[in-house]
Amino acid sequence: MAPRLRGVRDQALMRHGYCGAHTESPMPLFEYRCAKCSTEFERLVAPSQRDAPQKCANPKCESTETKKLVSRTSFSLKGGGWASDGYSE
Repeated sequence: MAPRLRGVRDQALMRHGYCGAHTESPMPLFEYRCAKCSTEFERLVAPSQRDAPQKCANPKCESTETKKLVSRTSFSLKGGGWASDGYSE
């Protein structure tokens, strides 16, 4: 049975060809922006290589002048619990 895609990260992993038996990534997914053409792209990169220059995803540019972006998290506090009990004050 194929794994159920739960969110944006899982969908991005499938776009990059990851189709394992579980939805955990073997490598982190990082976002980059090209300094020359401003193309933003995602790449599965080993943690030891995350700061190494990445080739732009735009086939017309292919620059290695890229910058790693800070990705938004999908974490949110909803409902009861410590956030509504006054612990955040």
